[in-house]
Amino acid sequence: MSVVPTPVNLALLICDELPPEFNHGTTTEIYDRWLSGAYPQGVLPRLNLMPYDVHERQEYPTAEELETIDAVMLTGSREDAFGEDAWITRLLEYTRFIHTKHPRIRMFGICFGLQIIARALGGTVERNAKWEYGLTAINVTHMGKEIFGVERLYELQQIHQDHVPLPSLSNHFSTGSIYLLGSSIRTPNQSFVQLYERCKECELRGKCHDIHQHIRILTFQGHPEFTDSIVTGLVRKWVKSGRIEEHDARVYYGKENTPAHLMDKSDPEPIWPYEYDGINVVGRAFWKVFGVKYDDVTEMDKSDGSADAGAV
Repeated sequence: MSVVPTPVNLALLICDELPPEFNHGTTTEIYDRWLSGAYPQGVLPRLNLMPYDVHERQEYPTAEELETIDAVMLTGSREDAFGEDAWITRLLEYTRFIHTKHPRIRMFGICFGLQIIARALGGTVERNAKWEYGLTAINVTHMGKEIFGVERLYELQQIHQDHVPLPSLSNHFSTGSIYLLGSSIRTPNQSFVQLYERCKECELRGKCHDIHQHIRILTFQGHPEFTDSIVTGLVRKWVKSGRIEEHDARVYYGKENTPAHLMDKSDPEPIWPYEYDGINVVGRAFWKVFGVKYDDVTEMDKSDGSADAGAV
């Protein structure tokens, strides 16, 4: 097993916070818990999480900080990514700025973050016919199998109604600028990736770097950082407010009674109750971008991967 020799400096662009009554901690704490949980067991995570409140305070990394930042991650939000609010417009401009002026800095997007990155690339964000929430199975593409090392993502938390239609990014897909990684029944665009061009070392030696180390942009419509109780709490809260229809929520809770692990708790556990794809697949994919390897790799992880992947 190899570890990152120096800490990964990750700028967390915080687009929202959970309601304080949820008792799950701040967005920074939730993301730190998720990424730390995905790091190889028994090794101290090499992560320097740098939070910036881009919503309320409109905080952003300084020019000096950008020189040391390895990646930025855009979080989820209750707001609409197709909105034209001042903070959303500024976030869009900043995302384009990082992508065009600082190509060295990798970009990750979660839910709302995926949608903002897609808009920055020229895509559109639209309202879907129905909500998608709870653990959702995702069919992965050939490239998705290369990135995730699995044939299918069975357990990834979702809670969203907005989505990025695939046709809005057709120019990127058709030219290979970005690759679709996965789709669900309700949301065709569940994840996409952009790769760096092949580096000189890869050109000379055929294949040198793992495909993960060629990743420039990696996005997810789902919430790998969310626990079961977080999603359940949001569904319950939004049913009460009328944002989600009670009929739709019954599908999530079940026809009879709420399953025991979804019952309301005064202090819900901020942990994943079992092995979870958000950690074991998506979280690991994040760390593999920075060269971390795992002892318990699958046979697919051991394969040569994509011979024409881009370069770091």
